Amino acid sequence: ETEGAGKQFLTCFHPHGIYPTTCIWLPNSLMWKEQFPQFRPNGHTASIIHLVPIMRDLAQWAGVRDVGRASVDNTLKTGVSPMLVVGGQSEMFLSRSSGNEILLH
Repeated sequence: ETEGAGKQFLTCFHPHGIYPTTCIWLPNSLMWKEQFPQFRPNGHTASIIHLVPIMRDLAQWAGVRDVGRASVDNTLKTGVSPMLVVGGQSEMFLSRSSGNEILLH
């Protein structure tokens, strides 16, 4: 049996970056599937994403849920592990695409 199979975890992704789409696609990558074959966390994004029509449609198509407490609680109740991007929106504004520096908030 795979380590952690059938268990729930609160998974965190870091750094937030300018546009944190990596956490959405990461569980679908070949490397993830090789390392964690039985573990598929569910990404959560800022609530504002789910209010803007086209962004909402893309996020929900990708299976992303709102990061609000009720949504994360619901994810846990359904037996799925949530994936959160620590640092949040405040850290997003500290990020720069030029350079190799990561600023933490």
